[in-house]
Amino acid sequence: MIVKRTRFVAGLLSAALLMSAPGAIQTALAAGDALAPAGSGAVQTVSNASSKSYQVKVTADWLNIRKKADKNSDITGTLKKGDKVTITSESTDSRGVVWGKLDSGKGWINLSFTQKTDGSSFSSYKVKVTANSLNIRSKADKSSEIKGVLKKGDVVTITAEQKDSRGVTWGKLDSGKGWISLSYAKKTTESSFSQYKVKVTAESLNIRSKADKSSAVKGVLKKGDVVTIVAEQKDSRGVTWGKLDNGQGWISLSYAKKTEDTPSFSKSKVKVTAGSLNIRSKAGTSGAINGVLKKGDVVTIVAEQKDSKGVTWGKLESGKGWISLKYAKKTTGDAAPVTSYQVKVTADTLNIRKKPDKSSDVVGYLKKGNVFTIVDESTDSRGVKWGKLKNGDGWINLNYTKKV
Repeated sequence: MIVKRTRFVAGLLSAALLMSAPGAIQTALAAGDALAPAGSGAVQTVSNASSKSYQVKVTADWLNIRKKADKNSDITGTLKKGDKVTITSESTDSRGVVWGKLDSGKGWINLSFTQKTDGSSFSSYKVKVTANSLNIRSKADKSSEIKGVLKKGDVVTITAEQKDSRGVTWGKLDSGKGWISLSYAKKTTESSFSQYKVKVTAESLNIRSKADKSSAVKGVLKKGDVVTIVAEQKDSRGVTWGKLDNGQGWISLSYAKKTEDTPSFSKSKVKVTAGSLNIRSKAGTSGAINGVLKKGDVVTIVAEQKDSKGVTWGKLESGKGWISLKYAKKTTGDAAPVTSYQVKVTADTLNIRKKPDKSSDVVGYLKKGNVFTIVDESTDSRGVKWGKLKNGDGWINLNYTKKV
């Protein structure tokens, strides 16, 4: 009789634990992970288990995911009642409890609190990002490595779900890049963003570094310019911004309209009108000086861009950089060759350099009053004009000569 009474009391205790509040159930599972609810279809100890993967559904209100197939192992996550997961292998512990290894690699679960399903696979669905930016993580955990970032409005496809140790649901991207927290996304039927072209309707339109009017100005578009938009984002005021496909930044779409026009640029030739004109590494005076053009030089422009002050710059076909088109005018002609002329040396002595640069090797020198013929000119990065000697000896600084 004593034995029967003990079994009866144990049965009442198990029933009480399973009928208590979810928090109590989670505590019970954390402590034991091996209490099998009666009549739940729980999987018992399996002999000769197949290594073929299969799917199970959680029958307990909460079920801990353990690092190893043991109730004393670290908890790496939690599943809730009704969650479906795929088991790739099984292991039986010293108590005879069968554990299943999750295909996510997150860990093991006690199969006493699951039942096999019909094996139907996860139904993928689309979500739209609701946060301004959302990290893509390598695993379903906020402490895992960041593999990329999604922005507000991005639409992605979820192929699997998983809860972390805090109960947060994560979604696996079909791109294979990783996982996102579904707390910052909502289900949608929308398709991924389709790029389109817009034509600028304002006289000038700033290109911003971010989708916000207070961000840095990276350039300027002019009325009629046609650009391609590859993404959209709304700012805090509800204004929609478009991201340019050339990577320069964002424009407010309040000042542009969709068009079927082709964004193209016709090459053009320009002739330098300034005494000397710096070639910059980028379209702005903050760009490094890559060289200098002199008055009358003719170059080909393959692209245009406005800087933050509204100045239009032209990109050189040679690839050397950009020039301010304030100091050049369109032309149909080629660069005029330098007409040879003579100069007289005005300095006591004047070095002949191997190249038109003061740091170049000295290959000789001239005396005051010497007269020589110049057959070519070049302007260095400091704006100094050099003349090439007809005799082939090298170059001289023309600041120390005068024409004769």
